[in-house]
Amino acid sequence: MISFRGQSGAELITPMMHNALSVNDIKEPMEYVYKKLSKDRNIKAFALGCSMGANILSNLLGIDKEDSILSAAVCV
Repeated sequence: MISFRGQSGAELITPMMHNALSVNDIKEPMEYVYKKLSKDRNIKAFALGCSMGANILSNLLGIDKEDSILSAAVCV
């Protein structure tokens, strides 16, 4: 599970305003998990986004297009 900036008690270490379209906070951890668990073992990666998470996930898919590490995604 990847949370938004400052959620779940995570300390904010960079000065950045909230932006509902920003994919920066989810792209890095998604790529980390993918490289750690999926890439070398040829396992497909999937994502599920709900509410604002769906907004950010769909924006990320639009930015990455064919270069996305995800095989499928669901935005609810």
